Amino acid sequence: TPPAVGRPILFVHGFCDDARSWGTLQSNVIADVRAAQPALYPLSTHYDVYYDGQSVKTWPDGQDFLSTVPSTARFFSIDFFDELSFGGSGNFSSINTFQVAQVSILNKAAELAHVVGAITALTHVKDIVVVAHSMGGLVARAYIQNFAIPYQGAACTDQDAYGCIQEEITSNLPPILYAGDLAKLITLDTPHSGSN
Repeated sequence: TPPAVGRPILFVHGFCDDARSWGTLQSNVIADVRAAQPALYPLSTHYDVYYDGQSVKTWPDGQDFLSTVPSTARFFSIDFFDELSFGGSGNFSSINTFQVAQVSILNKAAELAHVVGAITALTHVKDIVVVAHSMGGLVARAYIQNFAIPYQGAACTDQDAYGCIQEEITSNLPPILYAGDLAKLITLDTPHSGSN
């Protein structure tokens, strides 16, 4: 039988960027998807969201995602979080993309896992489509490959040869394992073989 509702689509931004960087591409994808499947995607509204280490919230107002976004929403963009510049001040009106870029892809994968989990809980759809640009594709792959490590458990850096992986194994925090909740992963300009 055909699906009754459309799969949610999450846009994941690249290095030193934020959710607003999708601009025209995101608008065009939303318009095209709605034109092709209007019954599955009745709303064009998209929501920028982030995970602050406690819960998923909407940006820039910092409202609780699950209690403020309608379950019929299908279009989302993630903003990655930085404890020092973004969350500590309580100022959700601007994001220091340079500070956010300093957070490891493995820690960002944990944020992505929480956002994807919140989207599936809200929409009652078991899996979503992720459209990721550049670093965002690596973040999604880290989640799929079970390398998602909560920032609160162990901040990951290349200076300690990613000792965070061992710290995560020995910490009291439960591991974040891939939940099979990505139906499709579409990557744009992701350096899957690495980049200088």
